[in-house]
Amino acid sequence: MKSVKFLLYVLLLAFCACAVGLIAVGVGAQLVLSQTIIQGATPGSLLPMVIIAVGAFLFLVAFVGCCGACKENYCLMITFAIFLSLIMLVE
Repeated sequence: MKSVKFLLYVLLLAFCACAVGLIAVGVGAQLVLSQTIIQGATPGSLLPMVIIAVGAFLFLVAFVGCCGACKENYCLMITFAIFLSLIMLVE
């Protein structure tokens, strides 16, 4: 059981790293677009905000999963499973 818990931590750490990477890419794109686009909001200018929001949601999911695995809390693990199910449905 300890090896399964360790594997879950490793996967959640990778999940967190991907989420932080998405947030960094979104912030970088937002900075570049804010310097190049001067007037008005174009559909392309909303993309960095969507990327940042997705990254924040993924980080929240990874955090809930990590806390649920660490505390072995049934409610947090069910919440984590629901979040993962929602992600699969959106895909």
